[in-house]
Amino acid sequence: MSAPTPGTHGSTGLDRNHQVALRVADGWASFDKEALFVERDGERVRVAFDNVTELSYRDTDYFLVVLSVVLVGFGLWFVPESPFSLLFSVAGLASLYRLYRHRGEVVVRVTDRPKPLTFHPTDGGAFYDALGAEMDGELLSDRTTFFGD
Repeated sequence: MSAPTPGTHGSTGLDRNHQVALRVADGWASFDKEALFVERDGERVRVAFDNVTELSYRDTDYFLVVLSVVLVGFGLWFVPESPFSLLFSVAGLASLYRLYRHRGEVVVRVTDRPKPLTFHPTDGGAFYDALGAEMDGELLSDRTTFFGD
């Protein structure tokens, strides 16, 4: 039996207002009053709230962003000394790309899964806050955006 499709009402009880698309993989994430649903690349996962042991949100780590920018600058600064210093710049650029791609990650630890369920909603902070409120959690976050608004 496959998991229900988000946006359908009836016995599933899913509410389309909680459905969001994923950034990194093709798919969506949604939740209702009892469970979290994630579909990535054709694979659907249903996690009951009773089985969730930890819910966390990983935002951008600005220390690593600054460290990566310094690494790029270091590599470019020492190019006249040694062309191999460009490897530092390449490593810094790769680190910046990885940090940008994996920003806004929601991590769900489940009792019967050895690895946590991780996914990247388009608006990770809002989805995380709404999911925590639905699970009757405490105040999950009082985040403010880095550049106003």
